[in-house]
Amino acid sequence: MVKNNFDNSVENIGHANSLTWYGPGWGQVGAAPMFTFKIFTGHGGLRSPLFVSGAHIARGLVNGSLAHVTDVAATVLDLADAPADGHGLGPAGRLPVEGKSWKAVLEGRSRSIRTADEPLAGELFGGRHITKGDYRAVWLTEMAKNIDPRLPVGRWML
Repeated sequence: MVKNNFDNSVENIGHANSLTWYGPGWGQVGAAPMFTFKIFTGHGGLRSPLFVSGAHIARGLVNGSLAHVTDVAATVLDLADAPADGHGLGPAGRLPVEGKSWKAVLEGRSRSIRTADEPLAGELFGGRHITKGDYRAVWLTEMAKNIDPRLPVGRWML
């Protein structure tokens, strides 16, 4: 299917009709120096770069703040001056939007999205993670044994 529908020549990489990847063996290398890679709850599986531009966004800003996918809706609503509290977005009784707005960081008015005392936790395919300040705890599932049978699974790692 790929061979018949895509042009994966070196010259065409990155264009709309290319479908290239470097395979699972390089997944962990691509996430280096972070622990694990995509589908796992270590930083290598959860952290990824994000490029944002637009009106009122500081040019040339590079920021390593801890952000989460749940923050995207809160940020877009905040940038649009729309309420994120659940009012005015549709039917009555709507829940507030989860996440924290990145607006102050994007405008260059703040250096971080969360304070050092604010935890951020989540679950991905049974794996768990919680980050608070400089500390991060990770719980890997049995699936991690496919990467390295020595990895501790089924318990928290700090």
